[in-house]
Amino acid sequence: MRQQWIRQIDGIRASKHLETNDETIFHGILNSDLPPSEKKTSRLRQEAQLLVQAGQDTTATTLSNITFHLLADPSKMKKLEEELEAALPDPKVLPTSAKVEKLPYLSAVIQEGLRLHPGSTQRMQRISPDASMVYHDRSTKEDWVIPVGTPVSMDPMSIQMNPDIFPDPQAFTPER
Repeated sequence: MRQQWIRQIDGIRASKHLETNDETIFHGILNSDLPPSEKKTSRLRQEAQLLVQAGQDTTATTLSNITFHLLADPSKMKKLEEELEAALPDPKVLPTSAKVEKLPYLSAVIQEGLRLHPGSTQRMQRISPDASMVYHDRSTKEDWVIPVGTPVSMDPMSIQMNPDIFPDPQAFTPER
């Protein structure tokens, strides 16, 4: 796949239509004011890999897992089907995003699927630039002061699988 991305990038560079910004993300980057080091083929190949992994693989995995949970529990599948059929009676008419976003059970199914099967479980660092943070340890009753500018992070699964926050955290429960 990497070689395919490199061929595509090199093809765009060689194209007579490089000035077109709206064809691919590579056109936009190559036509941008970024420094030449950011326009190297190796850098653009890394960008392609990131886009595929973040935008395709994670979505496909999450949707596959949601489908599994719905098929494993016919009552949840029936409830979702009923909501969709009531809100979208003509399957030939594509609904607006606004209409789909207002469907409560569909939203709950998606949120629960993302909780159980997140696209990424990497730690995201946060830094408080202006004030110290205080962490209160409930088990020891101690307070810990985290100084300004100190990076802190935790993995999302520690929250998403915490039974104090989500009772029976392994269960697929959109009704939460």
